[in-house]
Amino acid sequence: MAMVARTVSQTDSLLLEIRDRLTILDARVERIEKQLDRRRGRRDDRWDTALAVAIVTSTDGRRFSTRELFEHAKVDAALKRALDDACIVNPRQCGKWLRRHEGHAVAGIVIECVDVDHRDGLVWQARVSRV
Repeated sequence: MAMVARTVSQTDSLLLEIRDRLTILDARVERIEKQLDRRRGRRDDRWDTALAVAIVTSTDGRRFSTRELFEHAKVDAALKRALDDACIVNPRQCGKWLRRHEGHAVAGIVIECVDVDHRDGLVWQARVSRV
């Protein structure tokens, strides 16, 4: 009887491990599909809106570089999730996203390049549009 109990326990453990691996793989597949959709030009404005809102919320009107934004994403779960959902994985991609949306209202949020820092590059500011 002890042999059967150990086998069931091992089976349960294996099933839990398989479930965890499948969860990780599902998340990877979803991320890859988002990246492919973006490359094919199928943009989903929900991700742009969520990212703009996360940026304006986390920066609260303060100026920031993309490096600083990524550093802050380490402690700001909403910002990290918005960056991940938009398939932005590094400061350079974030800079490209900011340049693409500069001066255009995204969900009532305006993103502006306000300065150049010789160490960090461009300095940005996100604010709620007053229009």
